[in-house]
Formats: sequence, C-alpha cells, structure tokens
Amino acid sequence: MKTQYYTATSLDGFIATEDDSLDWLFPLGDINDTSYPDFIIQIGALAMGSATYLWMVRHAQRVSEQTGAAWPYTQPTWVFSRRELPAIAGADVRFVHGDVRPVHAQMVRAAGSKNVWVVGGGDLAGQFFDAGLLDEAIVQVASVTLGKGKQLFPRRVTSPPWKLISVRQVGSGFAELHYELPVRAATLAQAERQRQATSNHMEPSQTVALRSLLETQQVAALATLHNGEPAVSMVPYALLPKGQGFVIHVSRLATHTADMLSNPAVGLLVTAPPSATVPPQALQRASIQGKAQQLAKELPGYSQARALYLSRFPESEEMFSFTDFSLFVIAVRSARFVGGFAQASSVSAEKFADIMGAAP
Repeated sequence: MKTQYYTATSLDGFIATEDDSLDWLFPLGDINDTSYPDFIIQIGALAMGSATYLWMVRHAQRVSEQTGAAWPYTQPTWVFSRRELPAIAGADVRFVHGDVRPVHAQMVRAAGSKNVWVVGGGDLAGQFFDAGLLDEAIVQVASVTLGKGKQLFPRRVTSPPWKLISVRQVGSGFAELHYELPVRAATLAQAERQRQATSNHMEPSQTVALRSLLETQQVAALATLHNGEPAVSMVPYALLPKGQGFVIHVSRLATHTADMLSNPAVGLLVTAPPSATVPPQALQRASIQGKAQQLAKELPGYSQARALYLSRFPESEEMFSFTDFSLFVIAVRSARFVGGFAQASSVSAEKFADIMGAAP
C-alpha cells in the first residue's frame, strides 16, 4: 500500500490559477493517454482539499465530459475542509478537518490492499508529507507557464531530495515524472540501521532471566496505533517454540484488533510483578517490537498456536467457539530486556530466537 500524490502542474510549478481555474490544462492532452487509467484502478481511497472538491462541484459537466461521470470516483473520498460544503448525490464523501494522521489511518483501512491518492491541493499533499505519510508523487508537467497561482507543493525539500524513478513523454503537451519521496523512506532506512546496530549481546545470566520472565508471566501490555495515535491495552499471551513469536487470542470487537488489522506494527511489554524489595524502576521487563498477523483456521500453524494458547489458558477454550475471536501471531522484530539498574540489552529477532530456543 502506498500513499501517492498524483497531479498535473505547469512548467513553473502551479496546479491551478489563483482563482482555481484549470482551463489551461484540458486542451493539452487526453487523460486516457496518461498513466491515469492504470493508476486509478489501484486506488482504494482518496483525499482532497475543499478547493479541489468545489472545483469538481462547479465543473460537473466538464468532469463528466472528461471522465464519463460528474463524480467519477467509486472509492470513498475524504474532503478536508472547515467549511460546510455541498454534498454530491451518489458520491461516497466524508467531510473532515484537522490532523491528517487519524484520517489517513481510516483511509488505509478503507483502501485495503490498494493505494491512497492525495488528489490535492498542494498544501494538503504537504500536510501528508509533513506527517511522514506520503510515499510517492506522480506529476504531469504541462507545457505551459502560469506566472502565478496555486503551488504544486508549498514545501522546501532539499536534503534529501525527491528521488526520480521514471520519466515518460505524453504527447507533446506533458512529461510525466514519477518520484519517490524521502521522508518515510529515510525514516524506515534509519530504523533498519538502528535495528542492525543493536549489540545483539546478552550475558548468560540475562538470557536465563529473560526466558524465565516470558515463560512465567502470562499477560503483556499491547501497544498499537489507533487512528495514528498510540494506544495500549492488555492481552494474555502464549509463546511459540524457539522464539518464533507470541500468540494472542482477541475479539474483533476490541479496538486493538482493528488497529492490528490496519497497521500490524505492535509492541509488547512484559514486566515482573511488583516486589517489596525491588524498586519499580528496577523491575525486570522485556519490550518486544513486533509484527502482528491474523492466523486463520485453515493456515499452517493454527492448530499448534491454538494448542499452545489453551495449554496456558485452558479456561479460554469456550472462546474459540465465539465467531468474533481469532488468533494472532506476533513475530518478533527486536527485543530489549532490562534486568535491573544498568542491566539493559537489545537484541535482534535472530538473537531473540537463539535465546528462547536455548536449553534452560
């Protein structure tokens, strides 16, 4: 799934005149000669600003001539505006305002495996970029200049620059430029470097303590992203053999289940019980960075995961007959263990597997 800014611009970087006119655009070529037909079938949700939406309302006839319908989108569309705007009959439009992050989370859920299209304007695309949510820009550069108007992308992006992926000529009126945007790519690359830079070293006494903590405790705090914001809940867990991951059994009525289906990146925190002799800050604890995956009954590994979970929580057997409950496996991406004051170690998924698979 990608979030893409697909638009057209003049040579001097304007997507519309100062009064939001696009009269300069349409004579330059046929939309069906561009990548748009292939692009739109991969889109599952749209975002647009109020100016873009109102242009479509006012120019319904022209839109219909170009696309075959006054409202050409079957996908759900989120329109960002603080004004009250007219609805379009038959259009699946949701009016929103404020932070783009929680709205983006809704769009991702609606899009499923398809992409999210930020239609415009330029400042809305910039807001998605600022939040680290914009992956690509596909820009049709028209062979005209406007002198002034609404900017393509009112942000300064110099280091690192956008990465040009491809260039395509579309007749004599357009050049299509496809870019990969740096913010999310750089963030992911940095996170990967940090994971690779973990020491992957843990003293033997610490490995024994980590195994003992995870094997003796039964409940973990589960951290998910809910509408783009962090959320924490509690789940019982079982361990897969040899450090393959954690098994949880949750209801789809729970918020954290919807969160995991929307964004599988999760965290687990397992702590030792309070002690009268150990300060709270020195309690042993394991933090797990993981990826959650729903385990359907027909998938390999389901029977083993179910048996392991029920061996730990036999009283939960009745819940397996409830249709809203399902198993999730949380695969470990990295782990950090704190054994006490000044006793912290971070390990990779591979090292965690070695530790949990070692003989006690």
